[in-house]
Amino acid sequence: MTTVGNHRPGSGHDLRLLVSAISAPVLLAIAGLLCWWAVNSGPDGRAALLIVATVCAVLFFIASADAVKAWRHAHH
Repeated sequence: MTTVGNHRPGSGHDLRLLVSAISAPVLLAIAGLLCWWAVNSGPDGRAALLIVATVCAVLFFIASADAVKAWRHAHH
């Protein structure tokens, strides 16, 4: 098996990049849908929906940063 630096094909960084790259847009879509739902809902559930949307948005940023970090590590 050939290696490039410390990167081996099939390593954990490839899986991490794949999971982060898939989960980031999914989390963004969920956050957007929850915000839309909160705007169109009554005042009773609006706060809870916005809290969950905010959590999804934060997780989106974490997944995006992790994907960038894993991509940079894979290309060094």
